[in-house]
Amino acid sequence: MRNKLEEKLGYSIPNELNELLTEDENKYAELEYFRILDDGYKIEDGICRFSTYQTFWQDNKYRDFLEDFQEQQELAENYVQSEYLYIIGETNGCSVCMALHGIHKEKIYIADNGDFGITFQANTLQEFLESLYPYDETICSYEELKKSVLEKDLTLLQELIENKGGYFVLYRSSFCDIGLFDFAYKNKDFAILDYLMSKGFYGLNRAEMYGLL
Repeated sequence: MRNKLEEKLGYSIPNELNELLTEDENKYAELEYFRILDDGYKIEDGICRFSTYQTFWQDNKYRDFLEDFQEQQELAENYVQSEYLYIIGETNGCSVCMALHGIHKEKIYIADNGDFGITFQANTLQEFLESLYPYDETICSYEELKKSVLEKDLTLLQELIENKGGYFVLYRSSFCDIGLFDFAYKNKDFAILDYLMSKGFYGLNRAEMYGLL
């Protein structure tokens, strides 16, 4: 199967990818990782599945959008060469991509359909796989976020959101961040309100209702 894939691509694939494509596509399912954006901010995301030799070409049937992203984002060739990017996995709303040729061969990128487009993730597939971790290992709970707001502890809130996966907890549920807005407003804690608004959560409509925007 490797020979057929390489023949169709026109170049060899890394040994790490060959091993991945022969494994169970669900081997890494439900593991998490931090996506690092260009401004240094972290977004929590989770693996759904990886490609196999049987699914590789179907997974890449519409990969042209990667080249569109590079053009739209005006990404330089020394950052990514989208013509050599191929989708090797799916996350909760994004694609895991690997450079199979060119000056960035073996590098891993994450591509989505939102504002973040294509972002570099790791230098090798092995590096990326080693960065995955179980969901409950580092993620804080909503109760921890709520407690930090009720106790007016902005430093702890920042730590939970920026380093303990709190962003993901709030991002995936509008109820959660609206609740934090309500608690902070009730406490008249405008430092926390300003911080929450700076992160752009769904609860911004609450801030508008309170006349803070």
